[in-house]
Amino acid sequence: MGATFIDINPRTPLRKQLEEKPEAGSCVLVNTFHIPPGKMDEAFIAWKIDADLAKKQPGFILTQLHRGINGSDMMLNYAVWESTAALKAYYDLPEFQASLENYPDGTECRIALYRKEHVNGVCLA
Repeated sequence: MGATFIDINPRTPLRKQLEEKPEAGSCVLVNTFHIPPGKMDEAFIAWKIDADLAKKQPGFILTQLHRGINGSDMMLNYAVWESTAALKAYYDLPEFQASLENYPDGTECRIALYRKEHVNGVCLA
């Protein structure tokens, strides 16, 4: 069974976000994982398999994994891709689809895509 994707924005599900035109530029993927109790080490191993595969794909820029604090059963992946098209191509790979089975049964993934926003005097785009 492995990992299950749960859309966190029903009005704009992940598949719709992935349909954006490539010329829109780079995107940031934020994936919050809810890991079954006692399965964090297994989840880290599964995530590394995914990350190693992603690093070999055209359009991949970087990724960083974060672990919840003080016994939290959450982990968060932050990844940057050159375009939503590059990310979609990765998600469509049979190897990626198969790798989802490496996650502990009951793992939930809540994914959304973002783009940097310029806010004058605070954030640079």
